[in-house]
Amino acid sequence: YGQRESHKQLRSREWYVEISDIVLRDCNGLAILEALKKDQTTYGPRIVFSNYPSTALRTRSLALGAIDFFDKSREIGELIDCVQAMAY
Repeated sequence: YGQRESHKQLRSREWYVEISDIVLRDCNGLAILEALKKDQTTYGPRIVFSNYPSTALRTRSLALGAIDFFDKSREIGELIDCVQAMAY
């Protein structure tokens, strides 16, 4: 999906957690976080999982409403632990 369609899909469904990358095929994960934040609607938690774990991207993601940010190359276990902790 592109940014508009992704946002539309997220707004039209009930979901428990949204896990997004920064770099997506047709849009930017930060733009999706920003659109969800601007909605001022209560959504489930959002997590960013990316190959670009810079401090700047982490800080921006958290400012846009992500509850956490994980490095794809090193933190898959931590991502799984985070999601599992939400389930209990």
